[in-house]
Amino acid sequence: MSIKIKQKKLLKPVDLKKKQKKNQKSVKQVNTAQVENTKHPINVTEKKANIKGIKILSLICFVTLIYIIAPKPQLLTYEKMGITNQSIYWPGFYKFEPFILDSNLKTSVNIQANNLFLCHKDIITLPCQKYRIIDVQGPFAPILFHIKKKLKINEKN
Repeated sequence: MSIKIKQKKLLKPVDLKKKQKKNQKSVKQVNTAQVENTKHPINVTEKKANIKGIKILSLICFVTLIYIIAPKPQLLTYEKMGITNQSIYWPGFYKFEPFILDSNLKTSVNIQANNLFLCHKDIITLPCQKYRIIDVQGPFAPILFHIKKKLKINEKN
């Protein structure tokens, strides 16, 4: 009952080279797997950067869309009986009524006919006051007008 021991043959030089090539291939496969694992964190950071870029781009598109849809303020110069005034007019949007920033009266503007009507909200019996519009300026003029107005107030104090 003895166990027979198998004898091993020594490799011929040709067989030795084949075995070494097999070992090198397996080592290369392990190395490529390690390289792929090291590339994986880089891909994750690239994906995070791409997601962040997409979020920023979508925010810019949303703000641009709101800017295009929303009404823009206008700087109106109007006069009645030789007295002129400049006010910032904001046209109505959705449920908001149009208004002039420095007045609490109800406004009705017809820019094509150069008419501005200011009416009392609560008192219906009083007639509306009609003003003639002299000049209408675009959306950047009210910003400059508001800044200049604030600077004048600060200079007086």
